Amino acid sequence: MLVKRTLGISVVLFWCVMNFLLIKRQIAAPPPALTLSGGEKITARSEEWWGIFYRGEKIGYATQSITPVAKGFELRDRSVLNLNLLGTVQPASTRLEMAANEDWILQRFNFELESKEIRFSARGIVSDNRLTLEVDSAGHKSTQEIKLTQAPYLLAALKPYVVTQQLETSDQRRHRRP
Repeated sequence: MLVKRTLGISVVLFWCVMNFLLIKRQIAAPPPALTLSGGEKITARSEEWWGIFYRGEKIGYATQSITPVAKGFELRDRSVLNLNLLGTVQPASTRLEMAANEDWILQRFNFELESKEIRFSARGIVSDNRLTLEVDSAGHKSTQEIKLTQAPYLLAALKPYVVTQQLETSDQRRHRRP
């Protein structure tokens, strides 16, 4: 009788632990896969939102929108974070607006970072293999022209660029050596 009761309690306890682990895994499930398939054109405005977490606690959010325009795309990124610095929660936000051509090559951008005590901005225009860059940091403004050796891409355009390419799966890897 004692063996049956112990076995029954063990089965119920095992069932409870497994359900707890299943629920925990489902709550922490990864975000859904990309909805675009390779080679698909972006023809309508799209927008995505993400929560930003640190050690399991939500500290902010981020959003990205992509809008097709006549000769390329307009991307807008925004993030808002509440950072705990020296025991005080400090809000910080970033904003990025960029224009890219049909091949996702950067044409112009405007970036801003703001918090209670800091403001930083950078703007740039790409023309004839040159980037004209304007930076405003701590009240100091500077402008410089940078010669480019290759076409510039911003990280914000990486995901849409990859999903619109006609990539194929393969077990072969091709690497170019310099």
